[in-house]
Order: sequence, then C-alpha cells, then structure tokens
Amino acid sequence: GPKILQETLADNPDRAWEGVVLTKLSHSHGMAQSVKLIVFEETVASTIRKTKDIPKMMAMTGDIQMSQKDMHKRVGEILVERHSINLHTDILDVPEFFWEYTELENLYS
Repeated sequence: GPKILQETLADNPDRAWEGVVLTKLSHSHGMAQSVKLIVFEETVASTIRKTKDIPKMMAMTGDIQMSQKDMHKRVGEILVERHSINLHTDILDVPEFFWEYTELENLYS
C-alpha cells in the first residue's frame, strides 16, 4: 500500500482512517477526471459528427446545402466547442492534492 497508509498504521493505529480516506480520495480524483474526460470527448465527437458533412458538401458541389441561419448555428456550435476546449486545457493535469501527497499520485494515475 501507499507509504502514508503504512506509516499511519504503524505510527498511530488510531489515525489509520486518515490513510484510508486519503487512499480513497486519490482513487476518486482519478475516476472523476476520467468521467470528465469521457464527457468532454463525447461532446467533441458529437460536434464533429454533426459538422463532418459540411466540408464534404463544399468539396463536391462548391456549395453548402443549408440555410444561412443553419450555417450560423453550426459555426456557433463549433465556436462553443473551441471555447470549451480552451477552458479545459487543464483536464489532464494532476490535481493540486497530489502536490502535498506525492506518494499517492500513483493511485491517481
């Protein structure tokens, strides 16, 4: 097990729950980040699926078979996704929690 858990159990059995809680917290950080990444990937994939035919139409016909309003909606969706990507550039960063408990980082990753 993690060094912090071993030390807590050996040095102070009454505080053993701290090591258990920190271990669970480490796993929770990893699972939460995985879920966030899955949701993010699905959102981006959905936007790509909705817009992939537009460049194909343009390449084949030289025109886009949609109204200007629909085209503006699609551009807006893409810009929203782009903005979201820029806001979530830290999604793969290691949480600050592990700066203090570096020995637990292997449980997170």
